[in-house]
Amino acid sequence: MDFPALHPPRTVGRLLYQPLATYPVAVAVQLPQAPQLDLGQLCALLLGEIRLWNDPKLAQAGGVRLPALPVLVISRSDPNAASFAVSQTCSTESRNWRERIGVRSRWQAGASKLVSGLEAQRAALALPGSLTVMLPSELPPGAQSARLRAVGGEYFGFERARFGFAVPRGLREPWQGAVQLPSDPYAPLPAANAPDAYPLRGLLWGVALEQQKYRGRGRARAEALRDLLRALRSGGVPEGLAPLPNLPLPGTFFYGAKPLP
Repeated sequence: MDFPALHPPRTVGRLLYQPLATYPVAVAVQLPQAPQLDLGQLCALLLGEIRLWNDPKLAQAGGVRLPALPVLVISRSDPNAASFAVSQTCSTESRNWRERIGVRSRWQAGASKLVSGLEAQRAALALPGSLTVMLPSELPPGAQSARLRAVGGEYFGFERARFGFAVPRGLREPWQGAVQLPSDPYAPLPAANAPDAYPLRGLLWGVALEQQKYRGRGRARAEALRDLLRALRSGGVPEGLAPLPNLPLPGTFFYGAKPLP
């Protein structure tokens, strides 16, 4: 958001991190029919701890049988939002993931096939038994996606997260300050708590410099950034994201010695 924050001048102070919205992550598979998974099963699949789709640990409801195919986990070698969000979730759900991988925007885990870039990921998804994570907008036409178990016990597709159901534990709409969200993007996310919340999602963050007077930056531009954050916090996020309304600002912006009101 505040691009110079990626390489800030040493004298301008600290970075401010602002959570803005949640976004869903799809679990894409190449199987005769989409499986139903809980988050523990998903993390175990990605770690390579479950290697066959017909493993009894993946027993499906209603007598549905998954095929006797190897699980082909496709991971991306380049940083991407879906991999980052999954690493945040699995760092909460799986001790093995937390100790071996942690929160990262790219990982290999138990990957059977490592690819670079979205197009290679989409092409690899055509392989029988393949499994990968991606944003819903990145899914190839006709792709299957797993339904994930919500805390209420039902299974939902990623479409649920588009309507504001992916709410971190303790949050309500409007925001009541019941819990603290992570103070920066590189921390595990609390689990979703709403009974019908799609559980696999990430947080969209705004990152800006606390001190806005630097490198000839005008006050009008600093005020425009402040106003943009306010608008996004009020729910003005793009379609496909679930807003986190009425969040307080992460701190005070300054322009020189004076705070921006």
